[in-house]
Amino acid sequence: MSVDVLVPSLIVALVGGALLFMVWQVMQLVRASRRIEDNLKTLTDRFVDLDRKFLHARVAQEASMADTLRMMQAEVKSLEMQLRDHGMTNRENPETVEAAIRLVHKGMPSDQIVARTGLPPEVVESIMLFHGTR
Repeated sequence: MSVDVLVPSLIVALVGGALLFMVWQVMQLVRASRRIEDNLKTLTDRFVDLDRKFLHARVAQEASMADTLRMMQAEVKSLEMQLRDHGMTNRENPETVEAAIRLVHKGMPSDQIVARTGLPPEVVESIMLFHGTR
């Protein structure tokens, strides 16, 4: 074989080998990409499932809290009725409490709020605690 035939044949063989190697690498990348896609789908499915479970748990918790609140309100109402029956309640007028809150917001001292509203000092102190500046 002459050099004129051998060199081009060698170049063709090298280019063919390089091309085959590149095709093999592309196939490896495609396989890796498919594995990554499968893993992402699995993770997405797990996140969706966790989100659904979290939502159900939150709804159940909110319902439970609402039930507990209703039971507590009923218990307070029952106790209030029992105290009223025994003449032991002096529930404050909501308008008077609102007036006291406005006076607290204006910065009025507790003794003046007691004098203006007629509310007991301990009630005025509570209003100041919850509605005063912090």
